[in-house]
Amino acid sequence: MTTIIPTINVQSQEKFVSELREAESLCPIIQIDIADGIFTSWKNWNEPNIVRGITTKAQYEVHLMVQDVEKEINRWKVCPSIKRIIIPVESFSDPKILSDFIKKTNSENDFEIGVSLNPDTDIQILNSLSDKINVVMLLGVNPGTSGQPFQEKVMDKIQDLKIEYPEIAVEVDGGINEENVRSIIKSGASLICLGSRLFNGTGTFEENYNKFLQLIN
Repeated sequence: MTTIIPTINVQSQEKFVSELREAESLCPIIQIDIADGIFTSWKNWNEPNIVRGITTKAQYEVHLMVQDVEKEINRWKVCPSIKRIIIPVESFSDPKILSDFIKKTNSENDFEIGVSLNPDTDIQILNSLSDKINVVMLLGVNPGTSGQPFQEKVMDKIQDLKIEYPEIAVEVDGGINEENVRSIIKSGASLICLGSRLFNGTGTFEENYNKFLQLIN
């Protein structure tokens, strides 16, 4: 079964709350994008101490697009609603350092740890990580702002990932639209992240969400 995860990537607390309220009644998991302006050229609004005070039934998936992963995890683990934190493999200089970091973080926290791979990152970097994670996010675009076109080479990576690591759930984030979502799912993705297509689509959030549900089911 495929799950749609709305992604919130905003510039203000007001916009964060607005999008959360649009999504929370339909979606049990909502992704918060965290961009630090170093790992990416884009920096967004992200204040965990404020987020933790916002009442919601939804759980959060926190997608880190940051250089200092440990610092950011320490900031966000104050939020009790976090289900999973996705960390970028590119922020670590060596797969062994990354593997040890994930093992340590898993032992100290209740939330899940997943990893993200940029479009140009080879999936073989997962060789030392596959027994420590159950979700891999493949970025369909270079990390940063919403609305970028999907890079078609990522379709092959989805298929390769399912062949190499069939026990790991494949999440795809970035560039997904009405024309390519079925192909992405057919390739092996089970978690689909949508931002601008839900929040800034042709209809209301609910209408846009239901349109994608019809496309994938």
